[in-house]
Amino acid sequence: MSTAPSLVDALALATAVVDDLVVATARDTHEAIARRAHGVVRRGVGPAALPAEVLHRGIAATVYGAVGLSFRGASRGLARLAEREVGPALESGPRGRFVNAAVNGLIGDELRRDRPRLAIEMAVRRDGRDVPLTRDGVAEAFPGASGRIVVFLHGLCENEDYWRRHRDRLGSTYGESLAARGWTPVFLRASSAVVAEGTGPAPWTRLVSDVVTLGTPHLGSWFAVGADHASRTFARAPEVAAFGRIIDRQAPGIHDLIEGLAEDVPPLPHARYRLVSATLTRSARHPVARAVGDLLVTPRSAVGRDRRGSELFPGAEVLHLGRTGHFGLLNHPEVHSALARWLA
Repeated sequence: MSTAPSLVDALALATAVVDDLVVATARDTHEAIARRAHGVVRRGVGPAALPAEVLHRGIAATVYGAVGLSFRGASRGLARLAEREVGPALESGPRGRFVNAAVNGLIGDELRRDRPRLAIEMAVRRDGRDVPLTRDGVAEAFPGASGRIVVFLHGLCENEDYWRRHRDRLGSTYGESLAARGWTPVFLRASSAVVAEGTGPAPWTRLVSDVVTLGTPHLGSWFAVGADHASRTFARAPEVAAFGRIIDRQAPGIHDLIEGLAEDVPPLPHARYRLVSATLTRSARHPVARAVGDLLVTPRSAVGRDRRGSELFPGAEVLHLGRTGHFGLLNHPEVHSALARWLA
């Protein structure tokens, strides 16, 4: 039986999320507000307020319980249908792949534990499909492979299709440009930016000659830090604490964005590093650029240089692109030119 996720799998997840997040958040917020309101009334009228409070709590519990039960039942029913291979494949088109990648980036570990059919495992991709990592599978997928391989790994909540962004406007992609220069592009797909633990670099890393990063949050993302602060602030007030729990429900790859990877990914001593940053403003020194960078990553984080001047990648070549957002780095004329120079 195939384990490929279907649209019904996605619907089962959606109904479960409505129960777990929307209904539960509404219930907890309602209870917190009601508790405070009833407390004020009790201080004013005393024990006479108790019957109304008990009645209100009973009605609320019944309503929220019934709504939650219906969503949980629907989710279980849809999950059983999905196991019977009912419904179209979720990843048969780019929209489905987009949704699955985004969900995996947000709650990948949860999916791996509770809904493995939807969990994305790292794989080499070709034409929207996993490439079997066997001699025959690789030979079929890359019949004209050369000895020069360039590996593309997308960002969080993305997939390999993102590397085709703006192709209609620019007429090419990084992979196509490098293929014309004798390189063999290989596209990976992964669910999140989780770093594998180990005692040192894997043996294959000695074959790496160059590492190019595009807006990579080496020192974290201001956006993730702001979300973390918001969740802590919400937690202090019962009336909005449930919203803080929504923010906290994320994969380790997102939590990594709070402090960055830093020492978790030491540079390969023999490889040449090229670090590309972007800012919405023309200059990287503009106050807006220093605050929000490319809207997700600041220039300092993208090049791994903290406020004290310490560098994660000493000697790396740095390229800054002004008036460019984070996703603009996926296909940019100046990066095309830089890649041609760096990988000549």
